[in-house]
Amino acid sequence: MKPIQARAARHGLRLTAKDVATGAGVSDFTVKRFEKGGAKSLQDTVDAMRDFYRSHGVRFVEDGDEYGVLFGPVAEPRLPLDASA
Repeated sequence: MKPIQARAARHGLRLTAKDVATGAGVSDFTVKRFEKGGAKSLQDTVDAMRDFYRSHGVRFVEDGDEYGVLFGPVAEPRLPLDASA
């Protein structure tokens, strides 16, 4: 999982960095730092975040220099906070 894929997955699911951090068992600072492509994260940390996203129906694809994120039927994005019913 590349940082840009992590950002896309989080935004696509409308989750906060804290949501991902709690679900993956890491700090929200770690999530934000990884998404910015900052300091190299430990593979265990990246695996934990990737597993969290996969459990929410997200698939990560890589083809050469191209990267993508697919949302499967399990993925249930939250409504935006300002959405009115």
